[in-house]
Amino acid sequence: MQADHAPAGAAHPQRGAQLVAKADRLQDLAEADAAAQPSAGRAGVAGDPPEEVFGPDLVVHDGTDGGLRGLDQIGAFLAGYRAAFADARSTVEQQVAEGDLVVTRWRASGTHSGEFQGLAPTMRPFTLTGVTIERIEGDRIVEVWVYRDDFALLRQLGVVPGASPASPAAAR
Repeated sequence: MQADHAPAGAAHPQRGAQLVAKADRLQDLAEADAAAQPSAGRAGVAGDPPEEVFGPDLVVHDGTDGGLRGLDQIGAFLAGYRAAFADARSTVEQQVAEGDLVVTRWRASGTHSGEFQGLAPTMRPFTLTGVTIERIEGDRIVEVWVYRDDFALLRQLGVVPGASPASPAAAR
């Protein structure tokens, strides 16, 4: 069966390139943000959420009840994440843009060195992969869907019994 639509960005190559550039800009901010110390429990470069990238009513669908809404909730979550995984680094493995969406396949790794959502530090390393879909309106990211394997993360941290994907037992 033949597809009746053009490949991503083919109809509007400039728009696709702009969306990918915006996603690249977001990745740059995220990496700078991860290195920054949280200020007053909020995230972002210099302690504030990056309003120049996200819309004020940003919604993040992350598989939790209700997700995260607004810059304050997002900022509080990211500050907690950075405190728990201070050395965490993310890399973009692939990005595709079509219409008002940017899809990013990513990999994150680091060490669980601080409390996270009630879990005491385990000092164990982790590697996590996932996919993020961002919807853009105008020049702001307004909605995000995050898909990641939280169960694999908990196994790597030793919270859930069983061999973690990185353990020798899993390789047999």
